Amino acid sequence: MELTVFERANLLSILPREGNFKTLKTVRKLRESLALSEDEVRRWEPKVDDKGVMTWRTTTEDGTPIKQEAEIDISELGQEVILTVLKKLDGENRLKEDHFTLFEKFSGK
Repeated sequence: MELTVFERANLLSILPREGNFKTLKTVRKLRESLALSEDEVRRWEPKVDDKGVMTWRTTTEDGTPIKQEAEIDISELGQEVILTVLKKLDGENRLKEDHFTLFEKFSGK
């Protein structure tokens, strides 16, 4: 699935920190898949400020846009875990605008 840096960071922030063994094992694999690779770290140069806000490069030195999307392999079970979390947030009216594209991608809406 193609995800932006922003979407990946948002997913990492909403993944469950507790659950049954199957969920936790799936979440562990998801965290590895969603984490930035060494090449991506060099390309985007992510930084986290004192408030915990992550920023990254979106253009090269000459102003050329840097592609923000990457193909991320997410298992069927991983997709189920993500959709469950997003639906829970939606049901509790806690879905944020930051989650909008994720909800569309994972729910097919």
